[in-house]
Amino acid sequence: MRIENLKATLKRSPQFALAFAAIFHLMIVLTVFTVGRLGIAPKQFDRDGIGDFASDGHIHKPVMDSLIDVLRHGEFGSWIQTREAFHVKVFSLAGLIMEPLVGSNILTIEPLNLLCYLAILTLTFTLARTVAGSRAAWLATLIVAFWPSLVLHSTQFLRDPLVLIATLMLFTVLVLILKQKLNWRRATGVVGAGAAAIYLAWQSRPEMWLVVTAIIFVAALLLVAKIAVTRKIIAANLVAMAAVAALAIGMPRPAVGVVSMPFSHDVDSSGADPDSGLASIWRRVATARSSFIVASQGAGSVTDENIRFNSSADIVRYVPRALEIGYFAPFPSLWFGAGNKVGITGRIISGVEMVLTYLFEALACLFVWQNRKRFSSWLLVLATAIGMLALGLVVTNVGSLYRMRYPFWILIVIMGSGALVNLYAGRTSAAESEKVVGA
Repeated sequence: MRIENLKATLKRSPQFALAFAAIFHLMIVLTVFTVGRLGIAPKQFDRDGIGDFASDGHIHKPVMDSLIDVLRHGEFGSWIQTREAFHVKVFSLAGLIMEPLVGSNILTIEPLNLLCYLAILTLTFTLARTVAGSRAAWLATLIVAFWPSLVLHSTQFLRDPLVLIATLMLFTVLVLILKQKLNWRRATGVVGAGAAAIYLAWQSRPEMWLVVTAIIFVAALLLVAKIAVTRKIIAANLVAMAAVAALAIGMPRPAVGVVSMPFSHDVDSSGADPDSGLASIWRRVATARSSFIVASQGAGSVTDENIRFNSSADIVRYVPRALEIGYFAPFPSLWFGAGNKVGITGRIISGVEMVLTYLFEALACLFVWQNRKRFSSWLLVLATAIGMLALGLVVTNVGSLYRMRYPFWILIVIMGSGALVNLYAGRTSAAESEKVVGA
């Protein structure tokens, strides 16, 4: 009875669930910090709690400390104008308050990381409930809340939590435009949320703008298809979608540096002018991959690092392999050997997570079939495919791919949860029918 009462309380007051999640996250970050400070696993965590799997923290923490000093001296103009990474600047705001209390370590940024963690869970629940119903939303949110690697990454000096918030917010906006009949007031709010999501995405990970823009335009095409099928035009939805698309194109983005490399004009199978937009997209993919190959030198878990793109034909031929990598890497061959940054324990955890991910992917296929007439479901499918393809084409470091995949992995979890709930509901109905017949 106590468990049933707890379930009922959580459903009536979701803030209690968030409170439990907050306590859980605080326990995890305190555990990680303690392990690092006591030197229990010195190869995995340093004294500040920074994990070797999130080694970017060793670069970001000193930058954060310098920005905190800038803020303490009241040089707010210098803080605004500095070209340091957006997430490090945000961390420095938390550090301004926390550093005098706890020093400079992962506890310094825990207030921000905790808020991001709770925002991710809230957005996951909102998106899942809109697409698959309340029960699926609770299940998907529970899975995301306790997913080991995601929780560990959320304790570090990383931009991934901000990226997750931006992408999940944008996916929710696009699903609402596709699924619900908006009035003008609500459409304004949706566009505002879309603008905030795009701004945060551009600032946190500007190199993903092509992927995000492609997903937005796929959503726009699905809306047009829905109008054609239903023969109902909702002006507010159309205007909202057009506004979000315009923001994706027109909102300024930080410059992204890439490693230059040759790109054969004579074998460009697209037939496009080398200076045209199409040709530049091929080049962006090729140069982004080249950048990752250079950055991944010496990493312990890389895939196809010897493959470079010299033409659009090379990219097209690599698409099946890219999808395989995006959806299924790290492959079983990497599950049991000790990793350079995560050790044997980290590799085993990633293996268990991948087995479960394969299960969610299979369930997601079932969800697509169950909801094949819903345009919002197809948006999740196509957004996932675009994201996985982009990662598989560009990212050669499996560790980086693993955490960059979270926004699209969450979509898979949502779809898989929806299918699992539907299967359970079907079996329950069948069992009840048998009881009635037996009676």
